[in-house]
Amino acid sequence: MEKMLTVVMSEDEKLREELVAALEGSDLLELCEIHTSPSELQNSIWRVGAELVIATLGGEADATLSCLGDLGERGPSVVLCGPGESSELLLRAMRIGVRDYIPLPFEGSDLRNVVKRLSAEREVPEARQRGFVIGVMGAKGGVGATMVACQLANALQGRGSQSVIVDLNLNDGDVALYNDVSPTHGMADLDREGGEIDGTFLKSLIKYHASGVGIMAAPMQPFALSRLSSSKLQYALGLLRDFNHFVVVDLPRDWGDACLAALEAVDQVMLITSLDVPSLAHSKIQLRQIERAGVARSDVQIVANDRSPSGKLGTRDIREFLGRRLDHRIPNDGGSVMEAINTGRSLRDVASGSRIQLSFDELARETRIRCGIEKEGGAKQKRGMARVRRLISRGRYGTA
Repeated sequence: MEKMLTVVMSEDEKLREELVAALEGSDLLELCEIHTSPSELQNSIWRVGAELVIATLGGEADATLSCLGDLGERGPSVVLCGPGESSELLLRAMRIGVRDYIPLPFEGSDLRNVVKRLSAEREVPEARQRGFVIGVMGAKGGVGATMVACQLANALQGRGSQSVIVDLNLNDGDVALYNDVSPTHGMADLDREGGEIDGTFLKSLIKYHASGVGIMAAPMQPFALSRLSSSKLQYALGLLRDFNHFVVVDLPRDWGDACLAALEAVDQVMLITSLDVPSLAHSKIQLRQIERAGVARSDVQIVANDRSPSGKLGTRDIREFLGRRLDHRIPNDGGSVMEAINTGRSLRDVASGSRIQLSFDELARETRIRCGIEKEGGAKQKRGMARVRRLISRGRYGTA
């Protein structure tokens, strides 16, 4: 793969050195020129044929933004580092189409992750199929739905599918904590945005995990966002499909407006349960509610998070209780799961080759098969006809 030709600009000498130190040695880009002022930038970009510009916003922020805005649609990808508290600069940056905005002081790992993502996007065919929305819901509290959502997204990412997790548990979401990221933006900003939502704005709300998985976090402060506009949420999920193979939504169990709006946009739902009678009883209730929300039975998978080492119910007992079989069973490995949660890492990193890591890899493979991305036995699997009919009748997102 050819390296991205890159130009760096910063008025601040220390920031310039930090940018160069973070980028040097990367096998994804070639650092062509380094500049100290925006007046040098535009000629440099065209002279070297730059594909990526990384710049900081300092005293000459206006001149920098004007220069980059004049590049037009044929210009390179732009990544800006600027004051995190300046909403005006962030808004102007989004308007000129920057690919990412990293608050200062920046971490070298954040910048490298952005470069990694931009490099990966170069390899994605422009006409590829739009992404799929996977809703993950717990049958009841404590069954591990958030853990499953996070590890599923990591496993999908590991199989080459760019993934983002949307945390819809607005009052107590833990997706950011489970991934050990500290986002400055997220779901709360989605509802505060008064103007039109577009892909550039959405990308500014996403924090990327070291694995490459995007995180659209719930508000960091409890009750900072008690509800979310259903229309904005559905529109945002539709846009997220445009630049992700999979949008994994950690669904709330409260059956409020956000949950119902998200269920209208999903392609598949994973209902997470434990292998005990109370969890299975709640699973029956949730299955009925999911079907009433318009999701076809064929588009719902039941995934058992097997957390108890003893006293398990048999396969036949479970099938008779639920009226259907389990679609996937995650083996018990509390130690690996807790290490992954406490360190914010994937099971691939903390327990590679373990039964639970291989189980999530298989779950990711099954998900890709259901969505037609992978083939099984030479036949491409199709979505349920009920889902297709819903899409046609709504006509919200065009061809999925």
